[in-house]
Amino acid sequence: MASIRDLTCINSVSHMAEYGKYEEEFLVYGCSCLEGSKIVYRISPRYEEIAHYVCQAAQKNLYPSPIQSIMRRHTVLTGQHQQLLYETELELAKVLQKSYSRQFFDGLSQCISVRADDGARNFFDTLRVQLNGIFSESVLQIFEGLVDMAYRAKHLTDDTWKEIQSWLRKVKTQMEYDVVAKKPFVRTFYGFCYIDGKGKYQYKANAQKDIVVEELRKLKRQGLAVSPIFQKTYWYDYGVEPKVLREAFKQELIVYYDEVYWQHWQAIKALPSVVDLEMYADQMARIEAEGTKEEKEAFLEYGYDWNVR
Repeated sequence: MASIRDLTCINSVSHMAEYGKYEEEFLVYGCSCLEGSKIVYRISPRYEEIAHYVCQAAQKNLYPSPIQSIMRRHTVLTGQHQQLLYETELELAKVLQKSYSRQFFDGLSQCISVRADDGARNFFDTLRVQLNGIFSESVLQIFEGLVDMAYRAKHLTDDTWKEIQSWLRKVKTQMEYDVVAKKPFVRTFYGFCYIDGKGKYQYKANAQKDIVVEELRKLKRQGLAVSPIFQKTYWYDYGVEPKVLREAFKQELIVYYDEVYWQHWQAIKALPSVVDLEMYADQMARIEAEGTKEEKEAFLEYGYDWNVR
């Protein structure tokens, strides 16, 4: 038997539908970035779209702010959806504008106005030889994460990075005919491994990528050893519990982020920073004195990526 509250909700929904109204949540994601001489704001209701922009930015020598989001609930009249979505996107753009100043982006530009040294090339040449004949999507993804680390730290030139990407495409082409048994349901998990203050391996996993990214960001700011994000998609049938898949995914993290992986990770992190340490320290001090909380956090994370800290 329906409760009074349930009946009230049903009547409320029916009443709203009658007049062309309905409740809707508007969730949007975005970041800001200095492109040329202008600060631009990339906003979208699709997290993947903004994540792709951030991922591709380093290849264009762009350094965007971390992704932020806002969610607003509105009563929507017929034909109002696009307007309310636009207003939510505009609100996030204003939040980003207050969070990241021109001085912040100028400071980033000064720090990264140096040439990559290609210090990791020999390391990846050796690793590619070891991977020849290993046609594993997961192994290649782990390799790509290390490449991305080195490239962001400016220890790979654009030419070397492009060469490695060409090699990866060739290997993946050889894997195109691998058969994937697709079942009624699909779920993708994202996760990473980090080394805690006691030197123990810890793992984070979630089906929502934005949550995993936020957890990774926090650990970077703490200066802990953190791997790049690993992801895997599982096709499954009726009767399979998502928690079983999550545990299987965690086991994958344990297998791939082993001692050998962390030796590779350390080899990249041990390379001397290309970014001038004194310049970074000066910019960090200025941000701590005058900048916003968001600017400080972002600068700490970039310092981590550049092997400055």
